[in-house]
Amino acid sequence: PTLPPMPQDPASAPTQTASPQIAPPQTAPTKTAPTQTAPPPAITTTGGGFDTCAAPSTSQMQSWLASPYRSANIYIGGTNRGCAQANLSAAWVSAVHTQGWRLIPTYVGLQASCAPYSRRIDPATAAAQGAAAADDAATLMAGLGLTAATRPPVYYDMEAYDTTNADCVQAVKTFLNAWTVRLHARGYVSGAYGSAGSLMTNLVQWSADSSFHLPDDIWNAHWDGRNTTVGDTYIPDALWLHRRVHQY
Repeated sequence: PTLPPMPQDPASAPTQTASPQIAPPQTAPTKTAPTQTAPPPAITTTGGGFDTCAAPSTSQMQSWLASPYRSANIYIGGTNRGCAQANLSAAWVSAVHTQGWRLIPTYVGLQASCAPYSRRIDPATAAAQGAAAADDAATLMAGLGLTAATRPPVYYDMEAYDTTNADCVQAVKTFLNAWTVRLHARGYVSGAYGSAGSLMTNLVQWSADSSFHLPDDIWNAHWDGRNTTVGDTYIPDALWLHRRVHQY
């Protein structure tokens, strides 16, 4: 997700674009979810959060407890992760959890084959690449102390792509299906981040496909200025009810 850097002074916290709204998980309606064995519910949290490219120091996180936020995104890895993570470690995760923070682990791997990135999905091997990304993410999560037993979701960051390119869309679908299947096999909760006009639009369409394994949680990048996770024009409320983050 692309957001402004986190201010050092909590008083200068942005009021909208850096405040994804998070809702607690709840089992999605059976009629919209494919047949699958999903892991138990994820850790739940509600309210505002922020997104910064590199994990701040523990002292910065402590100072941000004066803000209204209690959730923070962390970029755990992936071939397209943009920032070095000098602070991110199992000790850091433990410290900020003790401070009272909830974390939103995000993995920035291969992007759509039609997206403007040099490291992209190969449609011919999309399933294998999606499974490999999930294995890498699960290993990184465990290394940070975010074990499967703690039920944290891990979000795949799939940036905007051309939804009119059928081959590209199919490769994204194949990739993310394998991502979710493998994460479930590793005991993790699957999440997906994407733009309302591309990935979220496609996920809603794929919800009617019983062979597709939907992510358990979504992070909807829809900059509509609405401080809520429901009532979105792209996503019916019946889908991912209380399993959403909204970047607004």
